[in-house]
Amino acid sequence: MRQRTLSILIAGDVHGFFAGFQDAIARHAPDLVLQCGDFGYRPDLDMFPPERGFRDKQGRIVPVHFCDGNHDDCKSLRRLVGAKLKACEIAPGVFYQPRGSVLELPGGFTILFAGGAANVDKVARTGHNGRLPEEILSEKDFAAFPDLPSVDMVISHAAPACVALPPGLIAPDCPDPSRAVLDRVLRRYKPRLWFCGHYHQRLSAELSGCAFHALDCAVDEWDKAQQAGLMLFKVP
Repeated sequence: MRQRTLSILIAGDVHGFFAGFQDAIARHAPDLVLQCGDFGYRPDLDMFPPERGFRDKQGRIVPVHFCDGNHDDCKSLRRLVGAKLKACEIAPGVFYQPRGSVLELPGGFTILFAGGAANVDKVARTGHNGRLPEEILSEKDFAAFPDLPSVDMVISHAAPACVALPPGLIAPDCPDPSRAVLDRVLRRYKPRLWFCGHYHQRLSAELSGCAFHALDCAVDEWDKAQQAGLMLFKVP
């Protein structure tokens, strides 16, 4: 029997604006959502996704799989999964995908998650030059990535260093080592598709046969009509 086509919604940064995120999911009615970090998981600030998960207009749960961004509580997420590279369900149908974890869809389509990024906020963080060590995608993280010849897609928070970002998107006083590690992810796994968030600006590029897309903030609290942070596509 032929596997039916899956409708997948890719989302940029959500930052805890879960009401708008729920509206977008109900409107687009995807089978699955992949989210590129800065989801808004912040138990340190009592910020959690809805207890009932995210649902379509018929009330059915729509699975959401997210990687960690620099504005998620990375320490709490790491404690949840420990050393395992397996998804952790933090609410009904809402799955944190740790760095190096792989989601395989029906039909064998593989998605590698590679969260982490340096904080680029203007507000300094005492003792860390504006960033915390656990936020960075490190060489140690990469050493634990799976031994696979290739994957079909990568979901990350930051962009690989080989992507030329527009001026103003990089804080010169806060370089991001995560980007060099993501270059290695690109070379090792040879994905056909790559999506990231982090920069709140939409751009696309071609990377060694890989179609790369950076997404804007998925849900702008000041302009929810602007959904530049969302992309819908089909997987056969």
